[in-house]
Amino acid sequence: MPETLQITWFDESPDAGPGLLCSLCGLPIGEHNEEAEFDNDLGYEIPIRMWSQTEPVREARFHDACFRKCLAEGIFAISETIVRNRIPRIYLPPTGGPANWADESSGELPAAVRAWWGREPLQPEQLGLLIEYCDYYIHAPCFAEDKMLEALRVSIGEVTTSAGLKAWLDQVFIYGLDPL
Repeated sequence: MPETLQITWFDESPDAGPGLLCSLCGLPIGEHNEEAEFDNDLGYEIPIRMWSQTEPVREARFHDACFRKCLAEGIFAISETIVRNRIPRIYLPPTGGPANWADESSGELPAAVRAWWGREPLQPEQLGLLIEYCDYYIHAPCFAEDKMLEALRVSIGEVTTSAGLKAWLDQVFIYGLDPL
């Protein structure tokens, strides 16, 4: 049986340093190290952070190598349960914003968006990918909580058809967001 990666979620969000522990390996992230080489001028590794969808908001954070291990395994975490999915719940620092669909590296999501907007025929698996991305997008921790946002977060989980996605997107546009 393959090893299951265990990710620890934290309630606090400390700055880099001895108090910031990796959610995968448990070691500190961002301790100043004059001898190590980093892709920044800070002299320490910048932690990669992601947030839980559940309330209260909880954080997982990783060394670059630990994060890459999670990506290689094709996993991400929701409510302490590791699941497989095509859209990892990884949000961008410092505010927890969603990654743009156009930046997805496999090319599958950009192709699905082009198909959605009528540039190519939309396949059923592409519709599923678009729904997954919209679910990821609307759950970004950067958006201010209110009743309309909560309704959008709940209703995306009920979308299963192109017509349902169009109706949901119409509501998102009215709210002032544009995931696709």
